[in-house]
Amino acid sequence: MSQGKHSQHDEAKLITQQALHQARQMDLQPSPYMRTRILAELRDRKSRKQAVSLWKRVAAGCFTMAVGVLIWTSMFTGKASFEAIVNQPYVVRVEMTELQTELIAGAEISLPDGVTFYSESYPELKEKRSLDLAWNGSLNRPVLPFVIHGEHKGTKEVKVKFFDRERNIVAERALGIEFLEKSGS
Repeated sequence: MSQGKHSQHDEAKLITQQALHQARQMDLQPSPYMRTRILAELRDRKSRKQAVSLWKRVAAGCFTMAVGVLIWTSMFTGKASFEAIVNQPYVVRVEMTELQTELIAGAEISLPDGVTFYSESYPELKEKRSLDLAWNGSLNRPVLPFVIHGEHKGTKEVKVKFFDRERNIVAERALGIEFLEKSGS
């Protein structure tokens, strides 16, 4: 029985070898249209690959340009810039919405030369160059308002520092305020 299976196996092997030998002897030529189809497919794949490569480069370039513009604008607009009229009170509102207000226990407002605090109720504030503010508990307001008065034309920088209970700086703001002469008078 084992010999019967062995002979069938040998016979199948012999048939396969003969078929492969005959196939090698044949001069197989593809259809004349097959060559043009294959070449067209290869050209199509190459052009698709080039188009995708082009779009990838364009997308990468746009992304790089966008990042560059963001970096450039953040470098030159790091200070908030506002306009005010010389010799008129100006209300400054420092936004605190992005700050963790539960950490803030106080603030210090520093004014440059030529800028004073303004208050009709407390005229003695005009003599101060800086003002320390402290509050208990969490701050419930999203802004810190104060009023200033510019004495000379030009750009001045008002600095606001926010502190925690141990007097460590939590955040700082630099506000560029350009004081202009009143036009039309």
